[in-house]
Amino acid sequence: LRQVENGGEYRISLADFETIQSDLEVFFQLWLTQWEAKSRVYAQGIIANCRYMLLECHKAGVLFAPVLWKGDTPLGVHIAFIDKSKRSLVCFLVSRNLAIRKPPPGLVLHAYSIRWAIQNGLRTYDLGTGDFSYKYSFGSKERLVEGVRINSTNRLTRGNSLDRRSLSSVISSVRKLHQEGKFHLVERGCRQVLETEPSNLEARRLLDEVLAARRIEEQFATALQRHRSKQFLDARRIYLEVLAANPRHYGANYLLGVLCLQAGQYQAADTYLARATEINPKAAAAYNNRGHALRGLKRYDEALACYEKAIGAKPDFVQAMNNRGVTLRALGRIDEALASFDEALTLKPDFAKALSNRNQLRVPVPR
Repeated sequence: LRQVENGGEYRISLADFETIQSDLEVFFQLWLTQWEAKSRVYAQGIIANCRYMLLECHKAGVLFAPVLWKGDTPLGVHIAFIDKSKRSLVCFLVSRNLAIRKPPPGLVLHAYSIRWAIQNGLRTYDLGTGDFSYKYSFGSKERLVEGVRINSTNRLTRGNSLDRRSLSSVISSVRKLHQEGKFHLVERGCRQVLETEPSNLEARRLLDEVLAARRIEEQFATALQRHRSKQFLDARRIYLEVLAANPRHYGANYLLGVLCLQAGQYQAADTYLARATEINPKAAAAYNNRGHALRGLKRYDEALACYEKAIGAKPDFVQAMNNRGVTLRALGRIDEALASFDEALTLKPDFAKALSNRNQLRVPVPR
């Protein structure tokens, strides 16, 4: 602390009404650099809450935010809360420039904060939760921190609606749920936001997306049921409706390709199944069925590549091994065809198709 205060290139500034915005941005950037790589969701969630909360705390006169500088380069920012009723200064978060070791930014800012607290008549400096070793260098005492959760008797808020001040946080949570595919929770969150703020465009957009996706999945389920019931024309019509709404729907592309394959429409089957494998490159069944379509078009080399990809995605895919053998036989590559049938039979000795195809080559099964 003396090194910093003896003039020269180091200085400590205290955030005020003129600098609070820029000082907090410095804090956010340094803190994200420290923690985002370890847990991106956690770090961004903390900062999203802080952007609103810390400004409001500063307006209320309870935020203490010193910044350590080397020239014009920020080395660290300390965020603490002033609890006037308990006459304490409570450390919340500290961010620092990871490239700087000496003087240690965190230690310097703690020392500065403790002295400021003494000078301003505070009795306690709370270093916050955690038993990091540096805290004991200040002669700290441990105490148990208890958390209390308070709920209403019916677990609802007053008026059964969200507080407007919480909406940005709720929307942030809803976006995360949307990325995780938890659409029923997205719908619930959006509806709660819109009850409080009907004009919220983000909530409306997300809700519309979820409802549209639900309608598509309901259509797809109907098409699948018709397909299984051998109502092929109806199934085809509904699959096409699903693809009109979402051209990259894997299930509709895959099953429409299968339906076309069943009807001997190999070119159409190849189109839809190729799209299915593009959407899901690990879909072994889609590669296998596309191989059938290409074989029907007598594009044997391409069919062979599809069977290889199917086996690559599912190494025990004996049906694809059998189909690869059939394709190799069509290409006149008999030894390779035998090896493919044998590989399938090694994994499934009672695989009738592979055994029949191998026997057609009239070569004894190795013992």
